[in-house]
Amino acid sequence: MLVREMDSEIGKIIDQNGHMTFIASMVFETTVCGYYEGKFITILDGRKKVLPMSIVMDGELKGRRYSVGDKIDVSSCLDSDLVVTQDTKNVDISMHTTDEYNLISSMHTQIRSALEGLKSDSKGMLPIMSILGMLSSSGDYSGLELKMYSMVAARTKLLITDLMEGREITAENIVGYGIGLTPSADDFLLGIAGMLDRFGEVMRKELLAAYIEKYLHTTTEVSGWMLRYGMRSRLYPEIVLEYLEHPYPGELRIDEFLKHGSTSGIDLLCGILCGLEILMEVQGR
Repeated sequence: MLVREMDSEIGKIIDQNGHMTFIASMVFETTVCGYYEGKFITILDGRKKVLPMSIVMDGELKGRRYSVGDKIDVSSCLDSDLVVTQDTKNVDISMHTTDEYNLISSMHTQIRSALEGLKSDSKGMLPIMSILGMLSSSGDYSGLELKMYSMVAARTKLLITDLMEGREITAENIVGYGIGLTPSADDFLLGIAGMLDRFGEVMRKELLAAYIEKYLHTTTEVSGWMLRYGMRSRLYPEIVLEYLEHPYPGELRIDEFLKHGSTSGIDLLCGILCGLEILMEVQGR
């Protein structure tokens, strides 16, 4: 399958090494995701725009039967284009059959589908999720708006990667760089924390708490207290606690989250989605 477009950083890797090989850790109808030397890579189908650290294929990925654990090799071919080839599964994916992993995966699919169904793609952290390739819509941003979203997206991507790797978070501040009406990503960060709490990732939650504490002075007093008590005492918004205790069957009742606030509810769901993505990567190793 030919590559139509790719991010310049991926081009440098392939020019230097001749190819790039990674294991698919997440597979959706229009996106395949994995890691190459700690870098989060996305393969997108031809209907999407190129994103940071992404490859856009010349055609649709749907129906091509990529699976978690597949070895994806991106290399030069004779006509100087690139091809993506599928190899046999070469990693142990037995953990993917556990009840806990299945729950995490189903919640991830449910929330992602709900966020993609929203009419607006510019509220709260939605643009960040789109730029990171976590939602099918890439948005249509330009000028200062695109510059701001891209900055927050780059920091968010590093935060997610550091949490996946279980190391100190080196990302610059997003605590005081919310996209909503108030200058804080408090709901988004609490969404991530709630997932780490729910599935027993104590060490990773402590890393997130240390990162938040470092930048608490950059946000509002109200958001600061909300983050501090949420992280220390598990005082998450009630809707998050209810969902963690009793995940919705079928489609997500997104209106229940939006009652928390139209932007706050979206940010909570975006944070939960990122938290689930972290958990899927950690459990899939």
